[in-house]
Amino acid sequence: MMSRSILGALLGALLIVAALPARGADDARDLPIIAEAVNAALEYQKTGATVPWNSAQSGNKGSITVLRTFFRGGTPCREYERTLEQGGRVVVTVKGTGCRNNSGIWNLQEGNQPAASAAASGGAPQQANLRPVVLPPTSTARVRAGDTYYVNVWAYRTPPGRSRGDLFVRDDVYSQEVLETFPKDGALHVDLLDGGKVRLGANAAVRLDEFVFDPSTGAGKVTASIGRGVARFITGRVKGDDFQVRSPTALIGARGTDFVVGVAATGATVVHVIEGSVEVTPLGGAPPQIVNAGQSLGVNPGGTGTTTAVSRPFDPGIEEASGGSFRTRSATPGFGSRRGGARGGAPGGPPGKGHHD
Repeated sequence: MMSRSILGALLGALLIVAALPARGADDARDLPIIAEAVNAALEYQKTGATVPWNSAQSGNKGSITVLRTFFRGGTPCREYERTLEQGGRVVVTVKGTGCRNNSGIWNLQEGNQPAASAAASGGAPQQANLRPVVLPPTSTARVRAGDTYYVNVWAYRTPPGRSRGDLFVRDDVYSQEVLETFPKDGALHVDLLDGGKVRLGANAAVRLDEFVFDPSTGAGKVTASIGRGVARFITGRVKGDDFQVRSPTALIGARGTDFVVGVAATGATVVHVIEGSVEVTPLGGAPPQIVNAGQSLGVNPGGTGTTTAVSRPFDPGIEEASGGSFRTRSATPGFGSRRGGARGGAPGGPPGKGHHD
């Protein structure tokens, strides 16, 4: 049996290793469809969930099932199973493991395992000889999602397939970008086009996976992933099932809400609701929980259990900014200010010493 490790070259773009049977091979037209299904399963589905895929062009279909969630050296990983159906029966079953880093890149390893299903006529199971190919990245478009209105110390952006760069006040922010803040006192506030807000505290990493918004109807979809640190999410016109935040161990659905998510180095997640309510679904198979205003819920590192005996995640960088100096392209890099006073300089005065790494 063959297996191959693949490091995705594009942030937010999932590359998986697909196994092809010697006969009745995957049609090349199916590959983007399968890639979308695997991406959706690993990013957003809880353990045990199955995401189907089917191709109107080839007539092939199959499914992606998340088998379990675990941690390897503090990195969240997920095992999955992919099937290929042809002629009304499963001809191939492939099992794989994906591990996700803080930048949203999946490191995947897929082993080949023939399906043990018999033909519809009652014949012997097919023992296919398999070979690996690389599926294309997902096709979700990269679009403008909003702009920054506050940066403290230093903030960064990493677009898909490009190196990390600085982020300034009034810069446009796009979907599929990874947003990060400086480890000490860093903060970043983003205004979304639907009226929502995303605020990152120090040493935080958030990826805007998808942003779709129609201002004429208010319809849209917002999905984001937080890999580390503390971030605050305030919904705008897009809410409910159309606004979701994913941590390494939980999926959070907003219901017209202001809430905070904190992610520890182990992947353990704590959600605190300031206004409204959220539904938290642990990715390890524990039942979903509704968290209302003033309540907090913790999800353990494996995503298999929850607890209310947790403290609210907090970082001063997620509070509303007021006064002080803001980091723009024309200004000397330095500290901005937050509610409660400036950092590194008096409000309205010279900024403090900037940092860069």
